[in-house]
Amino acid sequence: MTELLEKMKKPGMDEAAIRELAIEVHKKFSIPLSCIFFGLLALPLGIKSHRAVKSRSFAVGIIVVSLYYLLRIGGEALVETGHLSPEVGVWTPNFLFAFLGVYLFYMAYREISFWQTANIFLMRKTGKIEV
Repeated sequence: MTELLEKMKKPGMDEAAIRELAIEVHKKFSIPLSCIFFGLLALPLGIKSHRAVKSRSFAVGIIVVSLYYLLRIGGEALVETGHLSPEVGVWTPNFLFAFLGVYLFYMAYREISFWQTANIFLMRKTGKIEV
């Protein structure tokens, strides 16, 4: 960690190299913390008992991990090109998953399923239910 910070402070480094080093510094903290956010997301998903096949839970897990990976790689690409700051590009997937986990905990507490929420939202959009 100190080596990365010392390399970043060296004079004469180009912006691309500094961005790469900043990505690595932030990844050293964001990737280990992602385990906590995955746990925060997995608990409300695992609380609900499903009568359907168990492979649905496996498929949801694969989709969640793939989405996180795509968001992380996309954020890093945007940082490398200079469109985002390293903090935003590396930490955004973690914050999104933390927010989603807290939201799912709230939904589990209220005993509201995701499909009920989606159905009500779609019915409002189509005009079948008035607000």
